[in-house]
Amino acid sequence: MNSEADANREKRYEDLVLRLQNANLRVTKFRRNLIDLLLEREPFALSVEEMHSLSVSSSPDLVTVYRNVEALTEIGVLDRASDGKGPARYRLNEGNESKLKVSCRQCHATLVSPSPIIFELEKVAREFGYRELIANCEITGYCEDCREERASKM
Repeated sequence: MNSEADANREKRYEDLVLRLQNANLRVTKFRRNLIDLLLEREPFALSVEEMHSLSVSSSPDLVTVYRNVEALTEIGVLDRASDGKGPARYRLNEGNESKLKVSCRQCHATLVSPSPIIFELEKVAREFGYRELIANCEITGYCEDCREERASKM
C-alpha cells in the first residue's frame, strides 16, 4: 500500500475506534482486531463464522465474536447484510448517511454509494413529516468475476 492509502486506512480505523468510545463501549484488543480485520477484508462482507476463523486475537470463542458483532451493529459500526440464503454477513458502516449497497451473492464483495433515488424517497418521507431519516437499500446479484465463473460452469 502507498503512504496515502495507509494514512487513509489509519484515519478510518481511528474514526471507528472513536465511535466505540463515543458509544461508551470498551475499546478492547479484540474489538480493535475485529475492526482491523474488516478493514483488511474490504470490500467483502464477512459472516460471524468467518470473523471467528480469521481472528488474530487469542482465539476468541464463537459466542464472544457474536456478542461483539451484535454490539458493534447496535451502535452502527457494523452493517448487517443478508441475501436470504446463507448466514448474515457484516461490513464496516462508517456513516449514518443514506446509501445504496450492491452485494455479490457469491463472493460477497460490496459496493456502497450515495444514491439520488434514495434521497428522493427520503424527500417523500419528509413531506409526510418524518425526520432524522436514514434510508438504506441493498441490491444483490453477481459481480462480473462471479458471473463469468458461473457461466463457465454451465
